[in-house]
Amino acid sequence: MAGTAENCKREGFVKEIEARILSGRLKPGERLEAERELAAHFGLSRSSVNLGMLELERKGFVRIVPRRGAFVSDFLREATPQTLSVIMEYGSSQMSESLLHDLMDMRALIECECARLACESGRGPSDELLPQLMDRIKRSSGAEQIDAICDYHYRLTQLSGNDVYAMTFKAFHGPLRGLTAEHYRRASERKESVKLHAELTAAVSTGDAEAAVRLVRDIIMRADANLSGKRRKT
Repeated sequence: MAGTAENCKREGFVKEIEARILSGRLKPGERLEAERELAAHFGLSRSSVNLGMLELERKGFVRIVPRRGAFVSDFLREATPQTLSVIMEYGSSQMSESLLHDLMDMRALIECECARLACESGRGPSDELLPQLMDRIKRSSGAEQIDAICDYHYRLTQLSGNDVYAMTFKAFHGPLRGLTAEHYRRASERKESVKLHAELTAAVSTGDAEAAVRLVRDIIMRADANLSGKRRKT
């Protein structure tokens, strides 16, 4: 039991350091506290802290320099598959502004192309599910509406006919849902979202690729600007 408790505490330590790095509280190149100080702060043994640091290094978040200590890595430029996996699971809306922009840019790149493919292939105009999801967005509120919006955008990626686009969107469900919930806290944003999504549904239904791409970009960039503004105010 003691070993299990220590393992849980070590996992908590790793996740806390990951969160500090992803949020920007710890910057690339910054030196972490010595292992004995981290052990005292988190209530861990030094061996557990050492194992946690090795895990963080394997994930691409820290770089361990013998006799000098551990330093925050530039994880966006030196990413490993494990780094991407952590970002995919990171559901907090408190990610750094730089990471937020990168994530939104990725969304715009993928979803605009998906909207274009959906229209030009005929899959969008013939689809019955997207209008149903639009109806869910109109009728729902709170967490249910957030889920409906996320399901709507996932369906749009599926209509592209490219399974990798759809899988990529689904893989980032955690952070995307968290950011969507943060963006739509204000009633004015929710109202504007319903309007833009209704226009997008009409564009996809008529196969208007140009309008669909523009509306997808408007929806995503509006969220990016809103979320970035909130970070500057806090």
